[in-house]
Amino acid sequence: MTAASVKDQLKKIKGSKTDDDERAVLETYLKLTDAQSDLSKKLKDQQRALETKVWNHYKTLTDDAIE
Repeated sequence: MTAASVKDQLKKIKGSKTDDDERAVLETYLKLTDAQSDLSKKLKDQQRALETKVWNHYKTLTDDAIE
């Protein structure tokens, strides 16, 4: 199941009164996948920021401190 296939299905059932349950599930799925995508991006950004901080701190350490 992909976001594109879900969107296609939503287009197919648009306006149909008999598919309200399916529409609700598909819309919830899209919201959850969007939220997951946003969180994944934020996590990657935070990981990069942490790696940069660690690298910058590591450059300031003396050999004795590293050992």
